[in-house]
Amino acid sequence: MKTVVLVSNSRHAVSRRPALTRLEAQAAGLAAGLGGMVRGLHAGPSDRQLREAMGHGLPEADWLDLADGVDPVPALIDHLKAQRPDIVIAGRRGEGTGDTGLVPYALAEALDMPIV
Repeated sequence: MKTVVLVSNSRHAVSRRPALTRLEAQAAGLAAGLGGMVRGLHAGPSDRQLREAMGHGLPEADWLDLADGVDPVPALIDHLKAQRPDIVIAGRRGEGTGDTGLVPYALAEALDMPIV
C-alpha cells in the first residue's frame, strides 16, 4: 500500500515562520502506523514543514518547490497522478495562511478518488 501525507504551507500563528500543523503531525503518525510505503508531499517555497513532518514518522518525502503565492493544486495533481498512491491523507487546511480548505476536494476530484 502506498500512502501520501500532504503537508501544507502553514505558518506559526505568532512568529509567522513555516510550521507543521498539529493535524498534519497526527497524520504523519497515522500513516506510519498503517504500514506499507509512506511518503510526505509538500508544495511551496520552503521545505521546513516537510522536515518537521519527517520528525513525526514520515520516512521519505517529496518537495515541489513553488514560489510563494502559487496555487499548489496543479503541481500536486501532476505529482500524485505519477505516484498513484492508494491513500492520500490531508488535513482540513493550513494554518496561518489564506487556505480555503478546498485542496483535498480538488485533489480527490482530479484523481477520481473518494474523500473521507
